[in-house]
Amino acid sequence: MKVKHIYVVHKIENHPIFSSLYYHPPKNLKIVYRDLPYFEKHGEGLDENISLYQKSSSTKRIFYFFKLAYFKLLEVLNFPIIILILPSKNLSYDYLLTLPLVLSTKKFITFVNYLGMFVNWDDARLNSKICLSIIRKLLLSNRCKYVFNLSKSSKKMLIDVLRIPKNKQSKFKTLYPSMEPKDKIIRNNESIRLLFIAASHKWDPLFNFYMKGGKLVLKAYEKLKPKYKNIELIYIGKIPLEYENLIEKIPDIKRYLRVPYEKVLEFYNKSDIFLFPTYGDVFGFAFIEAMAHGLPIICIDNNYAATEMVINNETGFVIQTSQKFLAFPFSKYCPDWLNEKKWHKNIKKEDDIVGLKNFTDKLEILIQNKDLREKFGENGRKRLVDGDLSIMHRNRKLYDLFSN
Repeated sequence: MKVKHIYVVHKIENHPIFSSLYYHPPKNLKIVYRDLPYFEKHGEGLDENISLYQKSSSTKRIFYFFKLAYFKLLEVLNFPIIILILPSKNLSYDYLLTLPLVLSTKKFITFVNYLGMFVNWDDARLNSKICLSIIRKLLLSNRCKYVFNLSKSSKKMLIDVLRIPKNKQSKFKTLYPSMEPKDKIIRNNESIRLLFIAASHKWDPLFNFYMKGGKLVLKAYEKLKPKYKNIELIYIGKIPLEYENLIEKIPDIKRYLRVPYEKVLEFYNKSDIFLFPTYGDVFGFAFIEAMAHGLPIICIDNNYAATEMVINNETGFVIQTSQKFLAFPFSKYCPDWLNEKKWHKNIKKEDDIVGLKNFTDKLEILIQNKDLREKFGENGRKRLVDGDLSIMHRNRKLYDLFSN
């Protein structure tokens, strides 16, 4: 069996989406990487780049200056981020594995969850026909071996937006991420813990409160708490000032602004129901994490990957909602929440009456029925043990792809 070497352009094994691929690849693949300087990644974090620049020697400063100028030029021109990978005498590999786009003499494979990954999440660039044309040309080039999409909905979106012809769609593959299932702690007390995670967004600290359904979670909990004294809510994320008073009035809410990833995994293990009514996540790795810990999930049919991750009435509940304005309303390229902050005005101003009722009703069913909670949780966990979200299933698919 010939082993193919895949060079990871930058060190990504610590990212939860890729860690299982890095540590548990199929037998015919070997992952190699070289930890590149920050500037050779994809131009994120200007503050970090400036800090590195100031601490460097004069020679490196010149190098860094040109790197920053290059990324700034791409931004001004509304071009996608493209990394130049030069041949290396110290590394021998068959393919590049990359998140941003690359120019290289070697063939490359790219992971695409959403087109915004190619523009450092500056979605306004995607309104540029030139930007989309460059992305399309690179993905359709002979240098691009495969385009791995994290969900079927992501794959369909990419093919539709980039107008990929049918005879070229075979290189676009759905490759669900995975992680090892965890042992669930058996809790003997009577309390029922609900978990909601909405970490702060880098552009707007309150972005995820609205986008991930924080309003639904707090209002549903407020409605159900007087009836069910034994429920508790673990809330991770920032909350707007107008909701601070609400939290103070309702008992048994443990609130955390931000916690380390290891602590988040701890919370999964000590919870009973995972609440993820996100309106706009294209994928949402939290689905995988919750299932790995055997939690039933309540989510929204958000036109993205939610219905692929949560099987309604089998691993959780997928509810319908009255708010669909996050599903590409003003443009087929960019979601509404990054266009003049319309998302903020809409979702802050309007209440999702239908979504709240459906969410509350389904949550009450799970609160009342321990057997159903355990059944949904075990069904979800089983998908990671030997189902379509398992490492085994993913590796079998990769093995077949790279055996040719």
